[in-house]
Amino acid sequence: MWRWIFFFVVITLIARWLFRSDKKKMRSGRPYKRPPGSVEEMKKDPVCGTYVPVSQALTVNADGQIHYFCSAACRDRYLRPAGPK
Repeated sequence: MWRWIFFFVVITLIARWLFRSDKKKMRSGRPYKRPPGSVEEMKKDPVCGTYVPVSQALTVNADGQIHYFCSAACRDRYLRPAGPK
């Protein structure tokens, strides 16, 4: 009976040690390496300051420069003429 208890405790300790070492590897502080070509450029919305992926951004070509927006509301606010204050 004591052999089985000892065997169970040893197996449990080994299993915990193995799983703990995997967690340490994941939290090692090294950045996650993405596959080549999977990183997408982010642009800052000039109205609200949110960063948005280029593929999802709404764009406006103003003064020969492309501006990227996170939403139609930000785009419309940018395009709205400045009224009297």
